[in-house]
Amino acid sequence: MHLSFPNWAVSMLILVLACANTAAETISIGMQLLRGEQRSEANKQLAKFQAAHPDIELKLQLLSPQAYASGVHLWLTQSHGPDVMLWFGGERLNHYVEAGLIANLSEFWQQHQLDQAFAETIKASVTRRGSIWAIPYSYSNYQLYYFPEQLHKLGIERPRDWKQLLQSCEKLSQQGANMFALGMQTAWSVHGWFDLLNLRINGLHEHKALLSGRLSYESDNIKAVFSHWKTLLDANCFNNNYASLSNIEAFPRLFRGLSAMMLLDFVPAQGIPENKRRQVRSSNFPVINTELANYTVNPVNVFIVPAYRKVDKNLEKVLKFIAGAEFQYALNTPIDRPPARSDHNYPLQPRAAKLERALQQSPGGIQYFDRDTDIHFAEKSPAIFISFLSHRDVDRVCAELEALRQQVFFKPERTTTLAPAPR
Repeated sequence: MHLSFPNWAVSMLILVLACANTAAETISIGMQLLRGEQRSEANKQLAKFQAAHPDIELKLQLLSPQAYASGVHLWLTQSHGPDVMLWFGGERLNHYVEAGLIANLSEFWQQHQLDQAFAETIKASVTRRGSIWAIPYSYSNYQLYYFPEQLHKLGIERPRDWKQLLQSCEKLSQQGANMFALGMQTAWSVHGWFDLLNLRINGLHEHKALLSGRLSYESDNIKAVFSHWKTLLDANCFNNNYASLSNIEAFPRLFRGLSAMMLLDFVPAQGIPENKRRQVRSSNFPVINTELANYTVNPVNVFIVPAYRKVDKNLEKVLKFIAGAEFQYALNTPIDRPPARSDHNYPLQPRAAKLERALQQSPGGIQYFDRDTDIHFAEKSPAIFISFLSHRDVDRVCAELEALRQQVFFKPERTTTLAPAPR
């Protein structure tokens, strides 16, 4: 028997079948997570989002911290990967902005009035050529970490200035211990030492000019930085086995009484008993030039949208979620960091609260050496710094860094004479 249906009924049937076969859109987020607790919180937040938005399925695409940077590079350059991904502010972000590989989020930022949600220093980390290219998510602060009980046992106090620092190095050396733990298998971490020494000796204005390629590494001011570093090395302020250790492997020296402090922007989770982690405290880097303010080093982590992904309505919902204080608080709390949003009302853990105060009170600072200088310079400079720790030749290290600057940055008009640094 032949059945005939009116046209409107056929159209309705097609619509019903189409709706029945429409699955939720999957949006993937590329991340690195530092602790198991952080992954648990991420899953909770994703489940909460999906309960509110059943038409969107969020999927985490995780890489280890060691593989993450190269993974992001492949995703962006091959135009295939997550819809949103964690990345780093400053020059690391600008590198991909200039290559046209990251979506412009200025319209989204303005639409959701995010100017009021983030401090100017945080906003600056995602701004390039007057546009916004990312959503700040987390930040840290390079400080000296230590265990108060161990300092007491070693008979020293937190060094407030250069004189106290050298006195502590001498006292610890006589006990067979060291002031600072180093792990140079984590090669990039040596940048933090140069950052803080130069900020304390020459100030923010000159350090920014240096990182932008506008000053010579063979200037007297930069030679003074390495001379101070050499003084610390000659005074046995560092552990001798730094070349065989990573940051994670060097950190336990602090609670074993072998080293007093370590320059880091986080407390490693691996191999550290939780009761020990709770005892860790942090201190500002000692004053060297009393005429300079206490400038800080605050790396900012951000979320970016690759240029191959259109910012449509569903993705906007995800970005709004990521920019929210609840999501940021939940994922930062397990790693003792505050959310990048400054308008949150969440109670912070003591270490995160101290970090937030440090940013609010900072008279200015930088992202971090390898986030504020050209990426091609930052890739090669760690080997030069690490070599200096062994040969301790100030003229040699400055000449090597200057040769690298000429190779990466050199244009005659970029080397300028600066006005005196503001005090």
